Amino acid sequence: MKWTFAALAGALLAFSTGCIDMDETIALNEDGSGTITVIYTIPYEVMKADEKYADLTEEKFLEKAREEAKADLDGMKIEGFTVDDLTIEKVDEEFLQFTISASFENLAVLSKLEVKSAPGMGGGPGPGDGEDKKEQPGILARDATLEEVDGQFVFTQKIRLDKKDKKEEDPMSKQIGGLVKGAFAGHKMTFTVVLPKAIESAEGAISTEGESATWQYRMAEVMDLEEIGPMEAKTVK
Repeated sequence: MKWTFAALAGALLAFSTGCIDMDETIALNEDGSGTITVIYTIPYEVMKADEKYADLTEEKFLEKAREEAKADLDGMKIEGFTVDDLTIEKVDEEFLQFTISASFENLAVLSKLEVKSAPGMGGGPGPGDGEDKKEQPGILARDATLEEVDGQFVFTQKIRLDKKDKKEEDPMSKQIGGLVKGAFAGHKMTFTVVLPKAIESAEGAISTEGESATWQYRMAEVMDLEEIGPMEAKTVK
């Protein structure tokens, strides 16, 4: 992957805003409907450095941050997907923790979402089809299914990553890419699924317990991939 200055800026922005540790949980019902909860953090001082927040009291700051994140989420117009709750709280006096909860009619609805940037940071999930997709490809998009065969549920998911520039790297691009990967060292993406029955097996999962399975990926490794997964979990019959 060739690192352009735009790609570097985007990566460093993600690093500087702390949006490089993400925890996502999908809970599924037998009919394929369910809920999704996403948690991410942003350093408090980084956001306060923005002039639009600089002179606000902490109470007003949190209020404005929530308003902006809500506006990003309200911009989504996807049938069958509803944002149920958004909370922002200060954690350890250093970070803002964003928790977004939503419900969906089926996994096909989630596949229409493409994450362009974290809500509250000038963007958020958006429709993954039509002209919008052509003009602004998402950073993350997913292919997920839930099938039932003879009483056994099978969940599969792949997370597709936008890779526009696949040209051979020049020495400068390699050097820049190395610096960015270093910045992402130690950060992770965690995906958990909760199925309608107890899980019998989960390929590649770091843990399984009852109806849930969890996969975790190091961000520095993810940056070299075109997709994450597949994640696959099977329940008992």
